[in-house]
Amino acid sequence: MVKMQHTHQASVAQIYDARSEQYDNAFHAHIAADFVEWANLRTGDSVLDLAAGTGLVAVPAARKVGPGGRVVAVDISDGMMDVGRRKAAKEGLAVEFVNHDIADLGSLALVAEETRGFDVITCCSALVLLKNPTEAIKHWASLLAVGGRLLVDTPCQIAMVASFLLDEVARDVDPKAAPIYDPAWIVSQRPLQEACESSGLTTRVFQTDAYEQGSYSVDDGPKVFERYYDKSGLIGSSVPDVKEKCKQLFLKAFGNAAAPSGVVREEVRLHVAIGVKHI
Repeated sequence: MVKMQHTHQASVAQIYDARSEQYDNAFHAHIAADFVEWANLRTGDSVLDLAAGTGLVAVPAARKVGPGGRVVAVDISDGMMDVGRRKAAKEGLAVEFVNHDIADLGSLALVAEETRGFDVITCCSALVLLKNPTEAIKHWASLLAVGGRLLVDTPCQIAMVASFLLDEVARDVDPKAAPIYDPAWIVSQRPLQEACESSGLTTRVFQTDAYEQGSYSVDDGPKVFERYYDKSGLIGSSVPDVKEKCKQLFLKAFGNAAAPSGVVREEVRLHVAIGVKHI
């Protein structure tokens, strides 16, 4: 068995630190723009943006709420937040970036200062990375003002075919390997709906159109494996035989996922929940 050398949170931070300078060059900006639109922000609103990353939600949110509003942006990746701080500074926007665990905000002074609660809380493209998404949603709902809105999403399974397969392979190779996400939150929107509703939020869940579409040939399997291996539950492992075993299992699963034409399709689609706190 492979002994994990990194905590789950440190592993996630490492992944996003490495992606920070290129993160905005993909579909993420389009998703974030939709989040800002769905949030229906008003002048003077207080906003808590969780897993804020490079500020793709926080920076335009700060424009919307104006000088009389407030935007607190929380993330665990210093690399991502450095990009976000530069963008906010360039526009002269007062976004408060802070490195902290988004699943446990109780000790964060910037959050405690908002005594009436936040008007809007967003968590874009990050919920499934948490160890306990249900508890996180319950915690975030408690930080909303009455009438406040929580916006959160999970990817659809077709959006993460390669990652999904590799995560399963990692658990086969080492049952003790820490998965990056719980697959139950990927295959159905039910956990998202139930988590929001059990937190006392009146919730609407919907599936988005595709933000990006792509496909792989079965022959691309080795390249795809190398691209996603460091995001698997075996992060930090450099044991050659373990990686090779993982690779062989992945290639087999990748071939099984292909259509008769030998093509594996992916579409970036999300399940999005918008929950409103009434009491």
